[in-house]
Amino acid sequence: MAREVAAQKVGGSGEALWGSKVKSQIAELKAGATPEAIVVVAQRTTELEAKIVQMKSKPKESERHLKESQRLLKESHDKFRSMEDQLLKLSWDVAKVRYKAEKAEEALAEETQAALEKARKH
Repeated sequence: MAREVAAQKVGGSGEALWGSKVKSQIAELKAGATPEAIVVVAQRTTELEAKIVQMKSKPKESERHLKESQRLLKESHDKFRSMEDQLLKLSWDVAKVRYKAEKAEEALAEETQAALEKARKH
């Protein structure tokens, strides 16, 4: 039972041996150790448990960063698509304005030519 609890606390069956070994070492130290040694072992155990909790939280933190990065990437991609659509529309508008300008220039040239011919005849 103690090994199962140690395995669950440590995180797996491969580490169960390590967990039970540490537990037995702690028991041995408690049996023949001074109160100061027991305090040192208890502090170290607390530090190691805190480190394990910290290490377990890192993947969750990384996952949050990944999701946020993916959200920002999608947002940027959507903005890029929107800007690309706007650019295409503006390109078409410029092409239309150029076409109209060319037609207006041609019409003006024809009117000018007609006015010059009319002026020469008079």
